[in-house]
Amino acid sequence: MPSFGTLKADTLTHSTAGSVTTDFVVDGATVCCAMIDMPNDFSGGANNVTGSINVSSFTDSSTGNGIAIPTNSFSSQTDRVVVTGAVGSNKLTAFITGSTASQVSLQATDAATDTEQDQVMIFTATGTLA
Repeated sequence: MPSFGTLKADTLTHSTAGSVTTDFVVDGATVCCAMIDMPNDFSGGANNVTGSINVSSFTDSSTGNGIAIPTNSFSSQTDRVVVTGAVGSNKLTAFITGSTASQVSLQATDAATDTEQDQVMIFTATGTLA
């Protein structure tokens, strides 16, 4: 079967579900996400990265703190929207001080005491890649 190369479109239309501009698909899609098992709760090893999209590695920088390295950087430090989550009743903050276009700083804290602690971190980011 021959290859047809590039498909160019400004709008995608479904027969019954409506239309969406391709800007939404390019700029609004999940471009970086992962589950990071800092405490080794799932037997993959401490700081194991699983279920990731565009995450090449994770570095544990201190208790409850780490840096996820995207395989492909964001276009800028501020060009992204983040949805975060964590296991249990704890909190996860992403893109804290130290984040750049090429690294995502993460911090997990206990919800009751606000002390930093190793947790299973789950984060998702949308935005524009460089």
